[in-house]
Amino acid sequence: VTIDLCYCYPHGDGHFPNFLRFIDSYLKNPPLGNHGTAILTDLGDIDDTVHLSRAVFDKPQFFQSSDAALDIGRYQEFSKQSTADVILFRCGTTYIRKPGWLHRISNAVGKWGVDALYGSMGNTGDSAFNVYPHIRTTAFWIGRNLFNRYPVKLTQKEQRYEFEHGATGLTTWIRKEIRVAVQAIRR
Repeated sequence: VTIDLCYCYPHGDGHFPNFLRFIDSYLKNPPLGNHGTAILTDLGDIDDTVHLSRAVFDKPQFFQSSDAALDIGRYQEFSKQSTADVILFRCGTTYIRKPGWLHRISNAVGKWGVDALYGSMGNTGDSAFNVYPHIRTTAFWIGRNLFNRYPVKLTQKEQRYEFEHGATGLTTWIRKEIRVAVQAIRR
């Protein structure tokens, strides 16, 4: 199984410290396995991000797109051109807590298969606010082909929340389609 690590880095002064924290956590907590790397960012110059990424990752890809639908829109665009079996999506505020994290992902995929949704955080929902139980989209992994079958293309920022926790959201859709959505418990 091939895996792409896909990190969404929105540009701007407030986001660069998060990127540095992610890089630092990656160096302190190595994956202990092979993966592709994609840095998703805004259209335009990506300056220091390129140099730093090339110093840390083996042959990182840089994927520039509009932020019209925030991180999820970028994930959808990147997923269409990825060749990996599984993509680990991480938003700009995430960081890695333990070494060997790639083994955890591989073990989960080995147990439940490529056509499933996985995440390190779940939410039980709140019907009073139309929040359905869901895997949080701050850091999740999913089979690329399954992700590409999701029937709604996000084009606006407002769609992001429906995608994460709404009635037509990714977790709800997957539960209806294939009935496998897994929260990988921290150990």
